[in-house]
Amino acid sequence: MTKALLVTLADANYVPQVKQLFSSVYHNSGWKGDYMLLAQDVPEKELKWFEERGILIKRCKPLHDRAFKNYPVTILNKFYLFTEEFKKWDVVVFLDGDITVEASLDRLLKVKKLSAVVDVSENPLRYQFHKRRRSDPPRIKELYDELGDGYDLGTVSFNVGVLAIPTKIIRPDTFKGLLKVFKRYWHITPFPEQAVMNIYFYKRWERLPLVFNLYYQYYHPSWTITWERSEGIVNHFIIRKPWKARDVYFTPKWERNLKKADRIDLNDRPGPKKIWSEEEIRTRSRFIEDKAIQRTFWGKFLRRIVDTLERVVGRTGILLKRNMPILYARMKRMRLFQGPAGDGK
Repeated sequence: MTKALLVTLADANYVPQVKQLFSSVYHNSGWKGDYMLLAQDVPEKELKWFEERGILIKRCKPLHDRAFKNYPVTILNKFYLFTEEFKKWDVVVFLDGDITVEASLDRLLKVKKLSAVVDVSENPLRYQFHKRRRSDPPRIKELYDELGDGYDLGTVSFNVGVLAIPTKIIRPDTFKGLLKVFKRYWHITPFPEQAVMNIYFYKRWERLPLVFNLYYQYYHPSWTITWERSEGIVNHFIIRKPWKARDVYFTPKWERNLKKADRIDLNDRPGPKKIWSEEEIRTRSRFIEDKAIQRTFWGKFLRRIVDTLERVVGRTGILLKRNMPILYARMKRMRLFQGPAGDGK
């Protein structure tokens, strides 16, 4: 039997979120392996809750001396997953804390390489880095030249919110190698750990179906004004967090999972709520991918309208902003991964 470990990470500000995650995994997935929390600056009294339920704790030392613009420094603790101490398991599955799990994860135990879902809208590798500017100093231009020479920046990148790691890929120097790449490029990327992993594992990873990291909570059917809810095996709330942005469907479900967290008992594990067939996985993933393509088209179309109003007919854009601020604001806010207006924003 495969020896498996499920891992997430937290600091003192993210304890309720990871309790919810572990609860959803426990009650819905039928996970039979071990559980672990990568903890940084979490009070010992908080860690006691996890230890009492048999969840392993790895107390992590900071890997950087300050937080990033949009993320806490704790995101770098994902690099610890590639230390040799994790080779005691055959497969390590990592899940970000802003996730709910709805069904069996056993499909992830069959991976042969580092496996992940492609990044939002199949973003190419270049999107993991800031745009190059003419005003960049020479040392920064050198880094961009180095990236362009060493990597095909048009190749698709992956999202690190869900990772399935066969530990046979871990070598004595893997952790140090990740840190080396981080120190080289961290200041030219908005996504520090994600950019680093995409560089380090360049062309050495496999693509997982979208339902294992479904970051499109809503899709827009063609030629309608309605939005419909979208769910996968793993739902990843990369924008609208259920504990912040009230959502009529996802927030109550998230809150129920959190309330049930105290009932986690690893000596008495329920079976999976559902086991998706390979056909269900393929069909659902393709369906949402098709809807995402449609959303991409209309999102780009509306953004071009805004760009045109401001660049070519600038005064018209100013008038629209002044006289129809709601429409103007909505057009400016368009993102490929946003759900419907009013769904909890």
